[in-house]
Amino acid sequence: MTRLETLYDELHNENISVHDYHFSKTKKAACFKDGDIETIIIDKAALHDSAEEYSLIAEEYAHYETESLYTIEPSFNEPFARMLRIAAEGKAKRHAINKHIPFNESFKREFERCVYADGLDIYELADRFNMTVDFVKRAIEHYDSQGYKW
Repeated sequence: MTRLETLYDELHNENISVHDYHFSKTKKAACFKDGDIETIIIDKAALHDSAEEYSLIAEEYAHYETESLYTIEPSFNEPFARMLRIAAEGKAKRHAINKHIPFNESFKREFERCVYADGLDIYELADRFNMTVDFVKRAIEHYDSQGYKW
């Protein structure tokens, strides 16, 4: 079973449904909660590969896991609403990184191999974890900012 299939199983076990929906040109995924109904919507036609699908779903799922949901209302662009949205996005991104690319011996070993043996090949590291390059870059930045030692 692939990591993506395992993630879909986890969502199913948590009663979170995933639906394909075409968004605008800039949005590829979102999550919604209406009472007890939790849904992740993803625009599969806009995705490049399974790594992008996994990365987006992992991040949207993290909103539920951290209870960092926010409301999209007409006041969405007001300074306080924007601050709440940025905080919720940051919390979900950090959680998704910690869960899906944890700083453990496996990650350190792969990172060191890519850095020291091959020169930093971020693409190889992203392939290893089936995540997007952007997600892996954010993980490295996150762990650097936390003071983790390579």
